[in-house]
Amino acid sequence: MLLFRRKNKTHVTHYAPELDITPQDYMPLKTEEQRLKEMLDLCTQFLSQTNPDKHNKEFLVSQIKAEGESLKKDLELKKATHKLVCTDIINSHKALLAMVDDKINSLTVLQSQYDDEISRCKELYESHNGYRKKEEKHDRKKDAEEHL
Repeated sequence: MLLFRRKNKTHVTHYAPELDITPQDYMPLKTEEQRLKEMLDLCTQFLSQTNPDKHNKEFLVSQIKAEGESLKKDLELKKATHKLVCTDIINSHKALLAMVDDKINSLTVLQSQYDDEISRCKELYESHNGYRKKEEKHDRKKDAEEHL
């Protein structure tokens, strides 16, 4: 039963590089209807082929318990698999994060090296350009004095 209906679909971008690694939903091997039908068939078969009395009631109870134990073991196996897949995804993301952090650190070091080089180049440019400006001022003064 759906409580809410969506009129249009919304595209949500997300980051998932391991699309093939996804945790499985907890789905039983058989649906409730299948299990109930199989139990009813087993009961019908048992009753039709035997002449049960009060001492035979344990057979069906043992079958029900065995089915419950089977479902419990299946669920425990799926839980372990689910945890393992989630752990693998977490480890993959941690490794990717470490790689990105290393890249950021190396780029930060490289940026500081470039900033230092740019500063040296600016100083060199300004020292030469400043020297020329002084020479130009001196030459202008001489030209001005000569014209007078």
